[in-house]
Amino acid sequence: MYQHLRRLVKLVYSYGLLAIGAVRWAERRTQQQQHGFRVLIYHRVTEFFPTVNPFTQSMCVSPEFFERQLTYLQHHFRVLSLDEIFYRLDQGKSLPAATLAITFDDGYRDNFTCAFPALKQKNMPATFFLSTDFIGSDRPFWWDELESRIEAARFDDIHRWSQAFFRVPVPRSKTAFYRWLVTTLGRIAEMDYHRFWQQFRARFPALAFPEIDTMSWEDVDTMVREGMGIGSHTWSHAILSRLDERICFKELTESRQILRRRSGIKADWLAYPRGSIEDITDTVANLARQAGYRAGFMNIAGMNSDQTDRFRLRRIPVYGNEPFAAFLCRCYGLI
Repeated sequence: MYQHLRRLVKLVYSYGLLAIGAVRWAERRTQQQQHGFRVLIYHRVTEFFPTVNPFTQSMCVSPEFFERQLTYLQHHFRVLSLDEIFYRLDQGKSLPAATLAITFDDGYRDNFTCAFPALKQKNMPATFFLSTDFIGSDRPFWWDELESRIEAARFDDIHRWSQAFFRVPVPRSKTAFYRWLVTTLGRIAEMDYHRFWQQFRARFPALAFPEIDTMSWEDVDTMVREGMGIGSHTWSHAILSRLDERICFKELTESRQILRRRSGIKADWLAYPRGSIEDITDTVANLARQAGYRAGFMNIAGMNSDQTDRFRLRRIPVYGNEPFAAFLCRCYGLI
């Protein structure tokens, strides 16, 4: 109930800003700014799954919605690659007004089959951050596996088991439960995380969605040849701040080495898994520098400039379960 109310408030607020001309004002102001750049973060371009999971719905932008967004960005922003943006910054050159970069996280195959053709058709660059251990594999990301096992089981059984495992009250609403469980699994200690999965898989072995594809290395090579950027999203998509330093450094270096070996790219850019403020500790940022990355990107909205910490760069999330008015407001930092 709370999430539905929050979404409704955001919807009304977005349309209100649109109606009073705030978006038009922000658009004019952005065209005059020459010292900053925005970065958008997408995950998937596909139709929504028919589930109540708000996490999945938020990650999935429909192809029609994506096309509309690209058309708007093409006419109101200067879309540059990360390579071009940082070349200009390193040379001390100013950026064009309304500079923006487009990025994708994880490495879903719909990035190649849906997003890449749309970007190519409009001659717009983008950078795809890949969790390299999943590329060319048939293994789902943990959040997709979680949804697949929950949807294949009785929710009452899942609820009772989860409450016994975590020993805390668990939300009774399926929608709230999804959100709670995704958040919880992103925060618990690494040992508890692996213990959860060992027991959860044994108790609920069935999968409702057995096939959720990631890109192949051939897909990656095709995008590289066509001028798209490729960056690292670590090796296994681990939350780096909960790892010890040795394993964290291995996640960072192994992913970069695989990208360089398999696709012949420099792999200068890193997107932190989950990417919240608490995930990018000073230790994590320093290890990313030591691993040879030139910049690290969070999942926190905001503008960047030549003064922004290169290993705490901000990105604006794009959500598939929000209207176009909310997308415009996010682009201009109004929500």
